[in-house]
Amino acid sequence: MPVAANAFQLVPVCNGPCMSICNLAQLGKNIIDFMVWIIFPIATAVMVYGGIMFIFSGGSPGKVEKGKSAIKSAVIGIAIMAFAWLLVNGVIQIMNGGSAFSWSTITCNK
Repeated sequence: MPVAANAFQLVPVCNGPCMSICNLAQLGKNIIDFMVWIIFPIATAVMVYGGIMFIFSGGSPGKVEKGKSAIKSAVIGIAIMAFAWLLVNGVIQIMNGGSAFSWSTITCNK
């Protein structure tokens, strides 16, 4: 199996049926962790690509604009991901009564 497939287990492991809200929350957390794990390397690669396009443009306005656009798109993607994570975190804290509940460490009773 590829290393990336073993790095994350999206579906929670449970003994018996997994039909609790906690297991659903664990699944959501696993999906968010996986997306964050994927987005940063992709955004970094896009920024490097945009920087290379910008540096090696040779003064061509089209290539300069293409490089700038790639870098800008990667930064916007990271900003959207960070805002979405903060929004989910805020909603979960509000639903939890404002306490400092850490949804990044969900553990379900087995």
